[in-house]
This record gives sequence, structure tokens and C-alpha cells, in this order.
Amino acid sequence: MKLHLFVLGMTLCAAADLNCDLKDYKQIDGVSAELRGETLEVVWSGERGEQLRAGFIIRNGQPLVSDLEARKNGGKWVVLGKDLTPEFEVTSGKRRLSEQQMAPLRALGIALTPAVVEREKWFAFWDAPLNVPGHQGSNAAVDLPRKPEEIQRAWATFQVTGCQVNSDGARLEANFPGVSLGDEKSFPWLGITILLGMAFLAGQWLAWSELHARGFYVNTNPNSSFVFLLTIAHAVHLAGGMIALLWAGSTSLLHRPVESRRIVVDVAAWYWHFMGVLWIYVFGLLAFAR
Repeated sequence: MKLHLFVLGMTLCAAADLNCDLKDYKQIDGVSAELRGETLEVVWSGERGEQLRAGFIIRNGQPLVSDLEARKNGGKWVVLGKDLTPEFEVTSGKRRLSEQQMAPLRALGIALTPAVVEREKWFAFWDAPLNVPGHQGSNAAVDLPRKPEEIQRAWATFQVTGCQVNSDGARLEANFPGVSLGDEKSFPWLGITILLGMAFLAGQWLAWSELHARGFYVNTNPNSSFVFLLTIAHAVHLAGGMIALLWAGSTSLLHRPVESRRIVVDVAAWYWHFMGVLWIYVFGLLAFAR
């Protein structure tokens, strides 16, 4: 049964209320997609002229195939399944290079540096990363035995609230963003950095208040003007960095797409690095001028 290049994808991201985005969808001969209320209905042709129809819904963040049906030559639809729940389990292990692969590399005079081993191990044919502890032999990996803790398993969890339909030539993609592998666990560096930034801004405000209490204002003298100008500029730059960090933190809390989160974090990191280099230059210039 041919699926006419119909692809159902579930990417690692999240969305808001159910809102199926069809702006990148164009009518394709033999396959169509249409939003009917809370259901995305996809119809395509099989290789023998039969028609197939699938309805996709979202229930409690879980994408479901509400109906899967087929019919011949315009006949009555026959139900193949209802309320089908996708389940994804991913098992991963450690990739290794075998002695059989390393021997030709040595014969070619290629130094087996860590970078070379890291690259070449992905071309391994005789590798069994899930075989613990492994078997010795000419095709075996060079750093056996394997350890049970190398093998990790995770079930996909769903936080789906929307869908995206795209067409590319004869290909139709229905994506349901909001799928991740297990619980995302990470040390809350963003949160700690945001708190430290807020503490610095609060301390800067207290310092300005103390200067005011002692009679130092922006226009008191050139020295006080320069101090206020420098510290205010620093506070403004820091506030800009705080906005970037808050933005990055919100994308993580809202489980935005991994690609979007990476871009936000990269932008925030570049901003902070740039400001760090800039202020090192400013302080160095002041020290040199003194």
C-alpha cells in the first residue's frame, strides 16, 4: 500500500492553542490536507487506486489518529482503526571502532587520533552497541567490555497543542510540534544568572542612592558626572543582557522548539561575550589613562 510520500513528523518543540498552520501547504495531486474543526484530515491515494483517510487530533497534549479509513473506487469508507496513540521509544548506546577498521587506517599511515576515531567509528559495520559486555574477535570493538550504563532508553513525551502542514513537490508533511524524549533535566544556569543580574542591578541602585545621600549627583562635578555616566551605561547594557536571558529562559519554560531555544541562547551568549570584551576594553583604557 503506497502512502504517496506522505510523512507524519513529530518534532521536538511546542506550540500554543490548537492552531494548524497550512500557509506552506499547496494542493498536491493524489494527496490533500484539510482542517475540519479540531481534526486535521489527510486523504491520499494508494497504489491500486484505493483511497485512504486519516484524521489527526490533539487530546491533552497527545497527538492521536482519531480515524484511519480506506475505500475502493469511491465506495464506502472502511474503518481500519480509531483513537490510535503513537508511542516512541529510543534506545541509544556508545559507538565504537573495531580493530578490523583500524588496521587499514594504520596501513595508510593515518594517525588514530581521537578526532579520527570519532569520525571513523560512524562508518563501522561490525558494531553492536547494545551487546553487553560484547564479544572479542577481529571484528570486535577495541575498548570492550561494554558497560550497562552506556545504554540509555527514553520514551517520547508529548506537549502538543498545534500542527504545521507543508508541501514540497509530491511530498506532504504534517508536523505536530511538542515531542521530547523523557524529562529534560538541566542545571538552572539561566535562572541563576538572571537572579545574579537582578541582584547586581539592585546593588547598583543602592549605590546610586548612597551617592545621592552623600550629596553626589550627576551635575555635582565632572568626576561625579563621569561616574554616573559609566555606571548608568553599564546598568543599561546589563539590563539588555537581562532581557536576552529572560527571553532565553521563557523559551525553555514554554518548551519552544529546540532550534528556537538554541538560537535564543546563542544570541544571548554572543551579547554577553561582546559586552564582556567591551567592558574589559573600557576598564583597560581607564587603567592606561590613569
